[in-house]
Amino acid sequence: MKKLIGLAISALLFASLPANATSIAQKLINLEGKYSGRNDVVVVMFYSEKNPYSVVAKVKNLMHTRDPAGFFNPYWVTNFYESEVDKTSGCGFVIGEWYGSNYPSRGTWEPIMDSGLPNITDNAFFAYMLNGSFKPSVDYQGQIEAIKNICN
Repeated sequence: MKKLIGLAISALLFASLPANATSIAQKLINLEGKYSGRNDVVVVMFYSEKNPYSVVAKVKNLMHTRDPAGFFNPYWVTNFYESEVDKTSGCGFVIGEWYGSNYPSRGTWEPIMDSGLPNITDNAFFAYMLNGSFKPSVDYQGQIEAIKNICN
């Protein structure tokens, strides 16, 4: 039941995306099933007027930021599973793995992302895999709506 609710929330988040952005959003929704059993996955979805391929590299670099309290592994995101861009719309996403296998402590990572993403993209948000679906940070609801409107 929780998984069904999570998928419904994700579908609602991306249901009103315009046709040319739907492919990116639909791919992200389709990937939820692939990663649904994990709680160590984070995704960044973005829109940029710049070259989306170079934006992906910069987003990965930002996600890979050092964890100042990390002892065994000094990086927040240690591996990147998938990334996808739509050159026509300028939309894309990056999926990465947290260094821990449980729900991460995001206290110092989120401010790094909050300050860095606006320098890299024109608009972006990040979400965590929890209970079978990507859950955006509450602070990013405005960006989700803007990406829906921009990627047309």
